Amino acid sequence: MAKSEIIYFDDNGNIVDKEKATKAVIRELDENGNLVNEIFGMIDHTPTDISDEEFDAIMERTKR
Repeated sequence: MAKSEIIYFDDNGNIVDKEKATKAVIRELDENGNLVNEIFGMIDHTPTDISDEEFDAIMERTKR
């Protein structure tokens, strides 16, 4: 993968800032700019009690 980008959307499908987003598309592109993978997700802005370090550890354990 040469590049990845995240595009944030609101409930109406408008592109918005990350802080206002309810949905996102993550696109992974190869070195020629060809789309390799595209992932759609919902965003939950609910605060959690997990620290950044705990979150990073969880993400590290779930890597493929």
